[in-house]
Amino acid sequence: MQYNVERTVTNVGSSATKYKAKVMAPKGSVVTVSPEILVFGENYEKQSYSLTIWYTSDKNRPVPFGSVIWVEENGKQRVRSPIAVSPMVKVC
Repeated sequence: MQYNVERTVTNVGSSATKYKAKVMAPKGSVVTVSPEILVFGENYEKQSYSLTIWYTSDKNRPVPFGSVIWVEENGKQRVRSPIAVSPMVKVC
């Protein structure tokens, strides 16, 4: 299964900063982030990114968790966005 998700984040750190995504994919999935780098020019500026998650569902497996961790260029700030995936249940 493939999921596409878009998220928006707000810069509450220093006015000019750059963050790079580090993905900790949930077990049984592959996750890509686009763009991989967010560049903020001012405080409270908003930026959007999208996740594409490929997941092989297994109804017998517990729901796996992971995250996208946005690491500031100088390493001072880290912002974590959690990811959880589960198999979709079809109702007949």
